[in-house]
Amino acid sequence: MASVAGYIRFKARSRAASSDGDYRVLMLPQEVSDSLSSRGLVAVGGHLEGEDFLTVAWPDGQGGHWIKVSPRFQGEMDVELAQSKEWPEPDVPADVVAALGQSPVALELWNKINAATRTDWLYWLDSAKKAETRVKRIASMCDMLAKGKKKVCCFDRSGIYSKSVECPVGDE
Repeated sequence: MASVAGYIRFKARSRAASSDGDYRVLMLPQEVSDSLSSRGLVAVGGHLEGEDFLTVAWPDGQGGHWIKVSPRFQGEMDVELAQSKEWPEPDVPADVVAALGQSPVALELWNKINAATRTDWLYWLDSAKKAETRVKRIASMCDMLAKGKKKVCCFDRSGIYSKSVECPVGDE
């Protein structure tokens, strides 16, 4: 592993995601993860097999990080990665879009907050273990946004202490 012009260069192997065929998982080497500013969500960018990317490094609940990559990236790859100040716009799930559509005041604030903060809200929703907890959290999110609360708080963004997150790696 070597650093070039702000990027850390390394080789990594993608693995199948257990929950979704729409992406694969690329675990960051621990040294790379340790170089990031947080054990929680971190925006990262760089080059994967020569292609530019901007994404979120997700915590694995054990002090490391992983990123989603396209299913076409299989096997061992060359990666150049650096922390980014720019955040990618998150994909908002249909259930969240529907709930926000029912609360114009919540939707107005949702549209004003930045991509990093929207990602935090979605991460909090996704960390729910049960479907009914997610439904309750979506209602709570809309209520909090409608009352002017911009940021979600009071949850373990790293997953280390609550064991609420893990990397969705499946069998290959």
